[in-house]
Amino acid sequence: MRGMFKKLFRHIAVKLAIILFSLFVVVLIPLAFVIHEVISGFFFEQEVEEMQQSVSHYGSMYEENGTIATSVLETLTAGHQDAYMLDESFQTIRHVGNNTSVFPKNISLKERQKIEAGSPVERTYTNEATGEEYFVVGRTLQANGKVSGSMYLLSSQSAIERDIQEVQRLITLAVVGAFLLAFACIIILTRRMTFPLLQMEQATRQIAKGELEVRVHHPSKDEVGSLGTAINDLAEDLKQYRDARRAFLADISHELRTPVTYIKGYSHILKEKLYDQKEEEDAYLTILSDEAERLNRLVEELFDLAQMDDGHMKLTKKHLALAPMLERIVKGFALPARQQGLELDIDVEEGLIVYGDELRLEQVFMNLMTNALRYTEKGSISIHGGRNSSHQPVITVTDTGIGIPQKELPFIFDRFYRVDKSRSREGGGTGLGLAIVKQLMHAHDGDIQVSSVPGEGTSFILTFARPGKNTE
Repeated sequence: MRGMFKKLFRHIAVKLAIILFSLFVVVLIPLAFVIHEVISGFFFEQEVEEMQQSVSHYGSMYEENGTIATSVLETLTAGHQDAYMLDESFQTIRHVGNNTSVFPKNISLKERQKIEAGSPVERTYTNEATGEEYFVVGRTLQANGKVSGSMYLLSSQSAIERDIQEVQRLITLAVVGAFLLAFACIIILTRRMTFPLLQMEQATRQIAKGELEVRVHHPSKDEVGSLGTAINDLAEDLKQYRDARRAFLADISHELRTPVTYIKGYSHILKEKLYDQKEEEDAYLTILSDEAERLNRLVEELFDLAQMDDGHMKLTKKHLALAPMLERIVKGFALPARQQGLELDIDVEEGLIVYGDELRLEQVFMNLMTNALRYTEKGSISIHGGRNSSHQPVITVTDTGIGIPQKELPFIFDRFYRVDKSRSREGGGTGLGLAIVKQLMHAHDGDIQVSSVPGEGTSFILTFARPGKNTE
């Protein structure tokens, strides 16, 4: 039994229900007590006030008529009240009610003096025969301006208490009803509050098992709904990561298989001397060298990306003048550009300084230039540098090549993504160059954007952080 209770109290719905119900009890019980005290006090005060009004009314009638008819007393007195008309010596001359004791014997000398002085009296009286308690209100009776006696009105406290008990019964019923209603509301509320959490628990367990298509339905806009949105976002991110990893493994397998196949095939040809002329041997050796270089470049780029993903890439940053660096890079591409019939143009503002790793920034610009040469058949490639409105260094690399379709632009920085796969493989590209460029720009607290028009060309806009913000 103890173990069952422990297991039961592990549920958040049970804990929440107990907390809410306890808070309700803590609030309701004192509230019910206060209501009872207020109602009890109200009943007694109301009774005394009515008795005072009745006595005053009786006294006014007596002053006008010199007497009060018994029928009037019976009409004005309630069933739980007694009226006594006393003479000047405080002897009963008329009594209406159910109290059979001799009430005037209970009147003290001090009280008689107070009545004779014309002051009202309020006190309690206990019937010696029955033990019943009464509220007592008394006053002087005057006729023709002279004291002619006194009048007392007695009201049974037990009758008032019976009325209060009836009210107590109603309050008790209301409290019990409130408890039942609160219990039902708490059960509904806790189920409504915990059901989404249970759904989220099941969803996260399914996600942990690899079922990444699972989603949480959360119509609410509160913190629970926000948690559901976060779980859905996590599932979507994990799904994208899984899909990207699968695509990456498929792409890397393909990329590695191609040069390995070439190397294996042509090595076999050379080993078995399956060629006729010396020129064929030289051609096969050139292919082997190119494929080995391509494989080496692919491995180096994968290693760079792995370092950047893990945050282990070490950058030796310093203040660099971009103009000399870019001029040196452009000179290196002058020969292949001339062989393709392309013009190279550079216009970089003097004194344009960035804070970064020189070798890695050279890698950025060389990747962009290589990419531009590969996809530009005629026209020109230009590099322009200046500052934007925020005084950040901005370099734009523009070509007049084949361009990139708009639908492809969001994906060109993805690893192994190619707009024209067959062409890029023929050109020796690995599909990692732009991915590395983006990672290196982020490592330098910069950003890279691209704009392109198919058939007209492509522009890569590199924005660097202001040197002063990165200086260590």
